[in-house]
Amino acid sequence: MRQTEPSNIRETRLKAGVWEDMEHDQDEYVEIPLLNVSLAAGDGSCELEESSEFGLVFRKYYLKKLGVPESSARVVRVIGQSMEPTLHDGDVVGVNMQETTIRDGKTYAICQADLLRVKTLIATPSTVIIRSINRDEYPDEVMDREDFHKNVKVIGKVFWSSHSW
Repeated sequence: MRQTEPSNIRETRLKAGVWEDMEHDQDEYVEIPLLNVSLAAGDGSCELEESSEFGLVFRKYYLKKLGVPESSARVVRVIGQSMEPTLHDGDVVGVNMQETTIRDGKTYAICQADLLRVKTLIATPSTVIIRSINRDEYPDEVMDREDFHKNVKVIGKVFWSSHSW
């Protein structure tokens, strides 16, 4: 007869609930909307739209602790594999739209032509490097600073991420 090892699972009184069915202190939570991108009349510029279908709920205290104003917080979906293994296709990141000044090596949501991208940015005296974490398949893109500021909009700095399995 095979012996089984004792289980370390313990009983809990915690129960899962449906967010919409629960009572919430309105002063404690805020729903952050998802940003979508659409083409603006084919001129290669981004028009940001907030999705009314999707948002994530954050504690106001958490945003304050990170220095993210509620009114400047948005979430965006990551598309593609260029930021793997840190961010995967379908992951969601929180973006502070108030923080648009490049701090070297930080990750930002940017709008380039008609693409919403999540990339690491590095500023040098004459260039800006747009870096993917998956550098084997997606090499650095180096742009003249003037061209970068003319053709790329920094939407905001990434402050949070959620990974889907």
